[in-house]
Amino acid sequence: MKFDTLESVRQLDEGLRKIDGIGPLHINLGQVWKVCTMRLHGEQLFPLVFDMQLHVVSLNIEMKSIAKRINSDIRESNVTDCLTNNVELEKRLDLFGDTTAFVLRYRAIWDKLMGAVILLVDPEEYQKFVKSRSRKKNFVKLLNERGGKWSLYAQGVSEVIETFDSLFRTAEAYGSGKLRKLVFDQISIDNNPLLDLFWANNSLNDQLLAFQKIFEHLAERSA
Repeated sequence: MKFDTLESVRQLDEGLRKIDGIGPLHINLGQVWKVCTMRLHGEQLFPLVFDMQLHVVSLNIEMKSIAKRINSDIRESNVTDCLTNNVELEKRLDLFGDTTAFVLRYRAIWDKLMGAVILLVDPEEYQKFVKSRSRKKNFVKLLNERGGKWSLYAQGVSEVIETFDSLFRTAEAYGSGKLRKLVFDQISIDNNPLLDLFWANNSLNDQLLAFQKIFEHLAERSA
């Protein structure tokens, strides 16, 4: 199956949005495809944005599953012991899988988003960005060199990523893990660190909305 025509891309985009409970999809793949066909590095940019959109779809599905489990825990005054109840153990394992996938996928989306921005504003620096030891630091450096609003934008992105890494990603990717404790230990309704995943999702959605506006602006200029 190839997505190499405007119609095929539009069909996919429409199909994704029809998935039950998929949540918000801010990027318009059809519009992105049209803009990319008119840009010098569009053949690199579109696959990156396309892949990012698919990850956002999966992230929304994981977020829905996580929210369902948290709401279930809130409604139930007594959490069933997963050591004596295999059904509960399976539910906890599902939650562990969803949260772990969310954390690693979420950070991958940010890397793709930063790469897409570089391809839009300074495509000659893209390979340097991809090969850098810290893409976040390289992203900030490149956009700081452009100055103005780009510098402020890069700083905002960096702060969101640093906060998320300190809360979740560093422990999961490089340490002994944090999510297993949050999933298997009983946590009070008033203090559930997993709710920070919703904060993270909202921050990403804000950036995806801003990213889509860039393509809307480019589409207007080329019309």
